[in-house]
Amino acid sequence: SLPTGVRRSGGLDSRVLLAFLSEAIKDRLFSFTWGVPGCDDARYAREVSAIAGAEHHFFELKPDYLLTLAEKSVRLTDGMGSVVNLHALATLDAQTRYAKAIYKGFMGDAMMGYGLSLHFWSNCDREHIAEAHYFAHADQNLLAFKLAEHGELFTPAFGRQVGSGVWDGYRAALQECPAPQLAQQRLYFDLRQRVPRMTINGVEVVRSLAVARMPFCDNDLIDFTLRVPPGLLHGRYLIKKAFAQAFPALAKVPYTDTGLPMLPCARDVLIRLEQQMRWRLRALGLTWVQEPKRRPYANYNHWLRTTLRPWVEDVLLSERAAQRGMFNPATVRRLVDEQAAGEKHAVKLGALLTVELWRRQFVD
Repeated sequence: SLPTGVRRSGGLDSRVLLAFLSEAIKDRLFSFTWGVPGCDDARYAREVSAIAGAEHHFFELKPDYLLTLAEKSVRLTDGMGSVVNLHALATLDAQTRYAKAIYKGFMGDAMMGYGLSLHFWSNCDREHIAEAHYFAHADQNLLAFKLAEHGELFTPAFGRQVGSGVWDGYRAALQECPAPQLAQQRLYFDLRQRVPRMTINGVEVVRSLAVARMPFCDNDLIDFTLRVPPGLLHGRYLIKKAFAQAFPALAKVPYTDTGLPMLPCARDVLIRLEQQMRWRLRALGLTWVQEPKRRPYANYNHWLRTTLRPWVEDVLLSERAAQRGMFNPATVRRLVDEQAAGEKHAVKLGALLTVELWRRQFVD
């Protein structure tokens, strides 16, 4: 009974939802995408929405939105979501002018194999389970700070308080899974830890202004995916194959994970041919030919060293933050300076900003 919209990225999960909703809702259906103008998500989402017959709206993600919304995003998620991951809030107010019920692809990635990689196809003795998964999380760039960096990050007093708690908690969470195979352990860990601790924060943000609908949380669907052999989930094989069979026209539009369609077609051949030509021309010395590249929906690394730099320095390099005794001021200063000089520390700085903003609101 509510005006309905789908939050669309250029990915797979929201495309699946839009496909089914376009068949179920014959009235006005909205789709929303946000990002920097010209990003892959915006181009693919607009094309998919046109095929599905949804009224599409694009909202620009502006670099300075965190200046006004960072504290609110930390408050809504109780500091559990990094400020550089909560861009859903940036354009939510504009989206709710069209739709009051918003569908999200929440849980689709975790249950359909997004985190699985080939080195999970082995068994590991119980004593080394955590080491194997830690290597995978690090390899997938899912850690803000690696364990080896904690000694330099924490002050000596805070480091003693933390002790081995981070590692002990991580290992205990992984060892809860009774399955012997690493792939099944990763799926278990994602559903029991990553989803309720991290990805749920995007839902909490939407719930602040709209009704959030999450069809992938259907109990029967979850029960089904838990019985699917992990090999069919690797590379998101099953959901891509099923989607391409059910909605071939939508599957021919590239998606952001690969920049390619999900099934063989003329467009797939042309994209691959163009990529090969660019690589070969550059190999011949024609460096003026641009190499194939993705266009992401946000560029926090650039924003944190330009538009947001004064704000970052004001929050992280303040006397107030230094006196907390948690993070080594010299290390924080080095990360800020390296970011300004061109390094890519957006994930690290996002975590530090979130902790400081949380303490200002809930502790101070």
